[in-house]
Amino acid sequence: MIMKHFCFRKTGCCIIALLVLSLGLTGCVGGGGGSKSYIASGKVVDGNGDGIDGVKILVTGGTSNTTTTENGGKYALTGLTGICTLTPILEGYIFEPNNREISKASTNVEFTGAMTPIEPEVNTLTVENGTGGGDYVEGMTVNISADAPRESGKVFDEWITSGGGSFADVNAESTSFTMPNNAVTVTATYRDATMADYFEFDSSTGTIIKYQIKGKYDH
Repeated sequence: MIMKHFCFRKTGCCIIALLVLSLGLTGCVGGGGGSKSYIASGKVVDGNGDGIDGVKILVTGGTSNTTTTENGGKYALTGLTGICTLTPILEGYIFEPNNREISKASTNVEFTGAMTPIEPEVNTLTVENGTGGGDYVEGMTVNISADAPRESGKVFDEWITSGGGSFADVNAESTSFTMPNNAVTVTATYRDATMADYFEFDSSTGTIIKYQIKGKYDH
């Protein structure tokens, strides 16, 4: 009986030792060691192949990380695990492709960037006492014309502007106006008519050689 009891205890110790060894091996081979990390590198360039510095490379997925391109658009990432998505970000740019997935050590993970097209700002031109108003971009040349005077005895005098821009001829009833980078109102102004607005005289004799029925506006 003593011998049997001794053998049982010996067998039990062996079983426990085997279980401990088995658990240790499982930890090394299967789920306890974690995923192996890897590195990735590449470059961000423009349409001419020139590197773009200052692009943020955002890493999501298996690893969360960021880096920024430098030295001609180059970047490098270390300690990546699992499937990672790399996304380039820079204000004012769009990229092709917009992101890339990697799952192992990779080089030459490249992106091509282009500046986002900027829509020109449109501003309103209001023409008081005339025509030609509308919405225009900065620098656009707009043809404007003054209306006929509403009051008898009045003739066109000049154009004035409330907020910049320029006239080709401020004293011409029909002229062109160059838009500033803001909304603006231009106004045709009028003054009292004089004899010279209705008649043209010969400077040497003082004789009337031409006349207009309605004054300066009818030139």
